[in-house]
Amino acid sequence: MRNTACSLTNRFFTLGAIVYLALLAAAVSANATDCPTSADEISTDRPAFTSPPTVVPTGSVQLENGVSWSVEQRSNVVEGPQTELRIGVAHCVEIFFSVPDYVYAIGGYAPSGFSDLVGSAKLQLPQFIGFDTATIAGLSFPTGGSQISSHGYDPDLQLPWAHAIAEHWALDGMFAITWFTSDPHANPTILTTLELERRFGTSATIFAEYAADYPHHARPTHLLDGALLWRVTPRQQLDLHAGLGLNRPSPDHLLGIGYSFRLDGLF
Repeated sequence: MRNTACSLTNRFFTLGAIVYLALLAAAVSANATDCPTSADEISTDRPAFTSPPTVVPTGSVQLENGVSWSVEQRSNVVEGPQTELRIGVAHCVEIFFSVPDYVYAIGGYAPSGFSDLVGSAKLQLPQFIGFDTATIAGLSFPTGGSQISSHGYDPDLQLPWAHAIAEHWALDGMFAITWFTSDPHANPTILTTLELERRFGTSATIFAEYAADYPHHARPTHLLDGALLWRVTPRQQLDLHAGLGLNRPSPDHLLGIGYSFRLDGLF
């Protein structure tokens, strides 16, 4: 059984590498010109589950930070600082790191401790029939606390997309798959999201999002959330978000606040 799990893990790594290299080759050959530059306003991954298909401009560093409070497993859970470091390393390519944050559970049955470190690379692809798309490949490292960590080196692949449906309106979504090397019974775990957003000029955006997480051999979680994003300046953003679980395995509800900023022309 262990050899079978290892074989499946190796196949997942190989398939992910082939897909990622193929998409990279396609993007390079297409020479996409619609990727962000330092003249564009800030665009963040947080606080949505859906990652936007746009990357950080080349030579820019972006820090996204936040803290959240949720009620789950009869516990009040505070999590922070939820820091993500994003670096634009080449045209249409960024690398980013989800820095371990601390999960503090008060009462109930939820665990406490530091989360795992996750390193990822995002490649923004050329626009296709009106859809902005990207591919994200990541790997988590078992650096977290004993009750929080997955205790394995877990690869994931994400395919976000976005499509303008009317002036100031857009529909976004994402398909993601994660492979847990230390817990074969959870494989594969699939995340799907759908998000409707509305922009107000260049300063504000609101969105509503549905996210569903489907672990193998376990009940899925279904969450409905929304947020207000306010760009204080073209390179600084505040966000306020709230969510509601739609079934028993999901968090009952959550609230969060964040601040993100971008520094351009660093290299």
